[in-house]
Amino acid sequence: MTCTRSDVLNPGNTYPPITLRVRVARTATGTLTNTATVSGGGDSTATATDPTTIDPPGHWHHCDHDDRPHCDHHS
Repeated sequence: MTCTRSDVLNPGNTYPPITLRVRVARTATGTLTNTATVSGGGDSTATATDPTTIDPPGHWHHCDHDDRPHCDHHS
């Protein structure tokens, strides 16, 4: 995925966060690592990683109603 901006970021300011939602197979285990690379503005390229441990199957309880952001919880 690529996200591009053409406007200038002034010193001391920030851009809004970029949020990605991913779906992982129910049988997945281990660690998933998201990597982001940014460049431009005369600075060197920077890379950040965000490793996330995938909980084993059956560790989470999922509700079937529309209140999903507040519904997923440990069983």
